[in-house]
Amino acid sequence: MKTLIALLAIAAGKYGEGQVAIDEGTKFEVPDDIADKMVTTGDARLDDAAPPEGSKQAKSGKKTKVRLLMDSALGNANDVVEVDAGEVKTLERDGVADSDKAAVSYAQTLPQNKA
Repeated sequence: MKTLIALLAIAAGKYGEGQVAIDEGTKFEVPDDIADKMVTTGDARLDDAAPPEGSKQAKSGKKTKVRLLMDSALGNANDVVEVDAGEVKTLERDGVADSDKAAVSYAQTLPQNKA
């Protein structure tokens, strides 16, 4: 079993019979094979992004700009958003975001990111 956090609302039955509806931002557990599918599709992320309480990362509060690669609870694909530095590695591993300077610079030229 893996613990995930829903990045968007997940309809009942989307991942098989008996699967209940899951609201965005909800923490839940599912079998490993289902968890991998949910992470791959961008419906959820692993619940390991938050650094342990009291850790140096938790106290730093540093933010990093990233380009979103897919629609998620953080925004739409190609949006540039700031996230906690401790979450970047997980977001990149899950295919949700890219922190590469060239990717962020490119995304900032898109109309949706011009204020």
